[in-house]
Amino acid sequence: MKQKKSPCDPLASDTPDRNISAILPVYNEEGAIEDTLRRLQRVLEGCTESYEILIVDDGSTDATGAILDAVSLPCCRVIHNPVNTGYGYSIKKGFRAARHPWILLIDGDGSYPAEAIPGIIAELPHSDMVVGARPGGGAGPSLGRRAGKWMIRALAHRLVRHPIPDLNSGLRVIRTDLMGKFFRMLPDGFSLTSTITLALLMNAYRVAYVPIPYHPRVGVSKIRPIRDTVLFLHLIVRTVVHFDPLKFFLPLCLAEGAFAVTLTLYDIIRLNDITEKTVILWVAFLLTGAIGVLADLIDRRG
Repeated sequence: MKQKKSPCDPLASDTPDRNISAILPVYNEEGAIEDTLRRLQRVLEGCTESYEILIVDDGSTDATGAILDAVSLPCCRVIHNPVNTGYGYSIKKGFRAARHPWILLIDGDGSYPAEAIPGIIAELPHSDMVVGARPGGGAGPSLGRRAGKWMIRALAHRLVRHPIPDLNSGLRVIRTDLMGKFFRMLPDGFSLTSTITLALLMNAYRVAYVPIPYHPRVGVSKIRPIRDTVLFLHLIVRTVVHFDPLKFFLPLCLAEGAFAVTLTLYDIIRLNDITEKTVILWVAFLLTGAIGVLADLIDRRG
């Protein structure tokens, strides 16, 4: 009688290029992690031939670590960080331990439905990354959060020139080799998912979006709205400058040039002189242009 293949064995699959390593970064998720894990395991068991689940406990101070150690599920491995080091750091630690050609990211707070994963996996044959897009990009009911999310997405869309339904969704599947390619630039904080989204779009990789439901998280959110919004804006500008500097510097330079011309005409017509602020603006225009050209040359040589 033919022995049944174990889904935990990377060599057991007839389609090894579709095997998945699921990574769950968790911090103080005692109320949701066990149910999330069991649902995830059932879904992966039904839609993949071979998989593994890597849970990275990021120094939890509640019962999360003990729950993870007590849970007995096939194909699961638990990694404990001795101290809290960040969402992105935990994902990168899970990535180093991953064995399969696709990485699945999902949060452990119960907000992302594991049942949406088969629909995401269905898009893999013609995608490099598939993102589960939340309603409204995950902005939630808060007016302040919706405004912040809209501003971040608008800036990202303007600079990347691609529609981005959900910039930082925590449910996505990405090719393992691509995550490795951009590994050095991935941050240790919450902006890892946004960084990898921008990196792939800026380099013309195929990114697909699948609409998914999104549930209120179990427990307390670790997001700090004002601080994290500022960090996201900084991240977008930094990533765009890294991959295509002129997309940032050229519009800025043109705006400074137009303003400088306007002030120059005003000074000549109304004051019959050139003021110091006009000279400073012309200097800023020249410096911005020079920095943009130099950055573009460095990027092309790299």
